[in-house]
Amino acid sequence: MSTVNPIPPSPPKQPRRWWMVAAAAVGGLALIGAAFAAGRGTAPTREAAVQTIEVPGMPVAQAFTDADVAWCREYNITSTGISDAAKADGLPTSIAGKELPASAWTPDERATNQRLVEYFGRWDTGLADLRARVENPTLKLLIEGMLDGSSKLSTVLGNEIYTPADFTYYRNMFAASGGLVRVCERLQP
Repeated sequence: MSTVNPIPPSPPKQPRRWWMVAAAAVGGLALIGAAFAAGRGTAPTREAAVQTIEVPGMPVAQAFTDADVAWCREYNITSTGISDAAKADGLPTSIAGKELPASAWTPDERATNQRLVEYFGRWDTGLADLRARVENPTLKLLIEGMLDGSSKLSTVLGNEIYTPADFTYYRNMFAASGGLVRVCERLQP
């Protein structure tokens, strides 16, 4: 008796699985291609018209002129005169008790800061003509920043309402002043 081992049937081939994967890939590519073609086939959208908006008070790039060089020369002479006269009169150039509110100042600090208001007043008065005549936007921005800072600081010191946060006016004033000096130095021949 011979026993024949029948060969087990091989599992059925699954060609459907590959066909489904291939169909999905082709369908995806077709969808992407159709979307791309649809995007390219539509009329281009009209771009918004470019508008130039001028912001008042913002400087615009402008070349320095001979008039600016002359203005800087006059600024240097005037500012040196103001500084020398204030020094000769013994006026302070910095805030006494800057880390304290005005309510905590000693009588000496209070007196020093009142004299500092006088010092700032000399700058406002001494530079009024130059401030009115400046034409270059960069120079104008710097002198305005300097004198605006001294004016605000004079107000809080003079009215004795200074707080340590107001020291920002002092920093801004001297930053603008330093910028003005450096620009004018670069313009001198």
